[in-house]
Amino acid sequence: MSKVFFPYRSTKFDLSPAEEYGQIRFFLPFPINPFDTDLVVAKLSDAILAEGFDPEQDYIGMTGQTLIISLMTGIVFSMCNKVSLLFFDANVSKYRVRVIDLATIKGERNGEE
Repeated sequence: MSKVFFPYRSTKFDLSPAEEYGQIRFFLPFPINPFDTDLVVAKLSDAILAEGFDPEQDYIGMTGQTLIISLMTGIVFSMCNKVSLLFFDANVSKYRVRVIDLATIKGERNGEE
């Protein structure tokens, strides 16, 4: 079964619309100081490995503090080239998928197809 990973659980957001993409999981305890980047990177790296993030079937939910989301996304991309991201579209109250494949982007830059 697919999983949707969010950086942390928050009462500010209704994450239930993301359940259509898989089981909702969280990488970090909350609260966590986003400016203690060494701690955040260590905890995210450990959690991503422990949870067995599978880029072929799992998603990263782009909801929460920008710095933590940026660190989380960077760590995931350091482990794999292709990631499915979920962005919340408030106009229709649902998540939208965006797949980013760094191998394709790098190939386009190098004149490959």
